[in-house]
Amino acid sequence: MARMKIHPRDRPRVKLQCLRLLATLRLDPSKSALLSRFVDSYLRLNAREVRIFEESLESLPQGERQVIMQITTSWKEEGRREGRLEGQEQGLREGLKAALKRVFGPPAADLIDRLAGFSLSALEQLQKQLVAGAELAQLESLGR
Repeated sequence: MARMKIHPRDRPRVKLQCLRLLATLRLDPSKSALLSRFVDSYLRLNAREVRIFEESLESLPQGERQVIMQITTSWKEEGRREGRLEGQEQGLREGLKAALKRVFGPPAADLIDRLAGFSLSALEQLQKQLVAGAELAQLESLGR
């Protein structure tokens, strides 16, 4: 799409037509979301183009408009959900770093360095053990 050299005035219309086509294909939701993200990635619209796109979308029949909105909304929600999980993981990692430094001091440096490679479930397990009063040696064995 990036090499198609779409004229700037046609970009909103091309994006709408791509999404209309996607809506008529009746693919499963994950495939629709993937293709919708592709279209959105390669047809990034500026504010003026977004306004034109939305006006054109409003002129479509209600049923078609709902399908297109559902496709675009579903992948945005998925992205938000993934972002929340990443934020939760990062926050837990930072909290554990601070707690390990406070409770064990410099001897916990190796474990703190290894936190970056821990999954969310491993971080949660480490947190539970830390709250339960586990010794540093026990906590270090969790991450191995």
